[in-house]
Amino acid sequence: MYETTEELASLQRLLDSSHDGASEHLRGIINDERTLRAAELTGLLTGMHTLAAATVTRAGEPRVSALDGHFLHGRWTISTSASSPKGRHLHARPAISVACIEGEDLGVFTTATSRSSPNPTRPSRKPSRTGRRTTDRLRCRGATRS
Repeated sequence: MYETTEELASLQRLLDSSHDGASEHLRGIINDERTLRAAELTGLLTGMHTLAAATVTRAGEPRVSALDGHFLHGRWTISTSASSPKGRHLHARPAISVACIEGEDLGVFTTATSRSSPNPTRPSRKPSRTGRRTTDRLRCRGATRS
């Protein structure tokens, strides 16, 4: 856990707001007993996780692919080449949804607006147009356990 007290409080507010705004159908599935607190979530999401990441094409068609993600400071951090299809989608349309699902035990679902930033310490294997890799930080929107 690398989160500060303030980051945990911010994440908890976001999780509470997300849970409070859930549909009746979703709240019937994900009740209070199956909802994680921010401190529990950050304790479970250590290390690298494979995320299913969804973006949309210029034509509005959905695309899902796998990305490596790290949950640090209460946010997902992902990276992709700016020249990849996913990188191009995010540059043009920064909305993204990611899901981290570990069997039937854990599901973390995130809908966010990505923010790109160059990562000069880790160059891309294949140079992008800018010659740098992009890193996106995504705010978590909900987490459940079974």
